[in-house]
Amino acid sequence: MIRHWQSTKTIPPSLYLTNVEDIKQLVCTWHTPIDENETSYSTYEAPKELHAWIQQFFDFDVIVNYQIIHGQIPVHIDYGRTIYWNYIIDTGGTNIVTRFWNLEETEIIQEFECKLHEWYELDVSQKHDVSYVEGYRIGLSVFKLEPNAPTHPVY
Repeated sequence: MIRHWQSTKTIPPSLYLTNVEDIKQLVCTWHTPIDENETSYSTYEAPKELHAWIQQFFDFDVIVNYQIIHGQIPVHIDYGRTIYWNYIIDTGGTNIVTRFWNLEETEIIQEFECKLHEWYELDVSQKHDVSYVEGYRIGLSVFKLEPNAPTHPVY
């Protein structure tokens, strides 16, 4: 599920981007379209300096991506990873929540509001969504690619 993760420090603001258009100039590693003009979820490769700063807190190699969420993210299970760490750069509005669901998607098991400039560890092998995003939620997604994790999104 999700928990506040205090093992790492606040990222120096000089290391990360805060503007969506600047982030979109980086190498896109994933996008989920809402329609032909807009995406609800996209990731972009973090620059080497930012990656190196974050890598120092892990004892295994990690992938570091910017994550942009716009609109409602449907209930799903991630692929290619079971655990990941998320750092919030811009919450995307007020009362944005990450929710974890039971298998039938009839009951919310956990609901959590992530705070600005803090780290969270998430078990994304559980059904979850991100709700009530008003603008653009910007974060950093850090994970170890896991060969035994599902290889496609599960909705």
